[in-house]
Amino acid sequence: MVEDWNLVKDRLLFIDILRIIGITLVVSQHVITDSGLWSSLRQFYFNISIFDIYHVYYGNIGIWLFIFASGCSLALNHRDVDTLAKAKDFYAKRLLRIYPVYWAAILFNLAVLNRVIPALSIRDYIEMFSGFQAFFASTLNDFYGKVNGAFWFVGVMVSLYLLYPILLVMIRKHPHLSLLTFLVVAVFSRVVMNQLPWVRGYDWFPLCRLFEFGLGIYLIQTGLYLKITNPNSVIAYMSNTSFHVYLVHLPLLVLIPYNVILFLVTTLVISGMLYAFDNALKQFINTQVKNILSRLMKLKRTS
Repeated sequence: MVEDWNLVKDRLLFIDILRIIGITLVVSQHVITDSGLWSSLRQFYFNISIFDIYHVYYGNIGIWLFIFASGCSLALNHRDVDTLAKAKDFYAKRLLRIYPVYWAAILFNLAVLNRVIPALSIRDYIEMFSGFQAFFASTLNDFYGKVNGAFWFVGVMVSLYLLYPILLVMIRKHPHLSLLTFLVVAVFSRVVMNQLPWVRGYDWFPLCRLFEFGLGIYLIQTGLYLKITNPNSVIAYMSNTSFHVYLVHLPLLVLIPYNVILFLVTTLVISGMLYAFDNALKQFINTQVKNILSRLMKLKRTS
């Protein structure tokens, strides 16, 4: 979900489209189920259970598309994470990409919902700011957290980022066998999670999401993807801001539960502001890192 590319240069159209469709489905799910319009929108709701280990509904399809697109994007932009040094560099870049904007979104959520959310403990803050609140959930309320029920996804993505170098090497060496292994592991993990008392384990446990993530890596590595680039800056912008929309739309839905048009407009405006802040923050961090590295090089030369 977190974009690496410039607005229009060297982008693949299908990845951008997947992100846009994904966030549209997620927001649609929450508008139907969490807004004040349930009575009039319930006819559009569906939830199909497959052997009680996979649940098909708008939001889950959107999450699946996000994870798949992330696997594609990483495999396209980080093709050579095959040594420990490169893996460390990859981890540092990914964590810097996701956490600053995520923390900014938390502060926005806390400000918007300050009169609604219950008192938060130190543990609540630690779990939320780490992104792993769902991993410690003992109840459904714990899974959704006290601030933003969508935050559970951050821990999943961070976990998959940590697994990426291993999955990449596996697919390079044995692409077809690796993909089959990912499918078996994902299905088995869902069966196990369904039997354990962990809340919504089939959603947050990283191995349950291994297949869709690995499938994205597999398609890029094997070249089995549409190589049409995206020259459209509007589509690129919508794709870029999909993660930002994800982070802020739920608290805005709490504030604007009955007017879908106003909610959507407000969400687009706020997510655009968060996106602009995110870009400025990344530029600042990159500048500071470069300055620090430059100073270290000068000290090394003079010593």
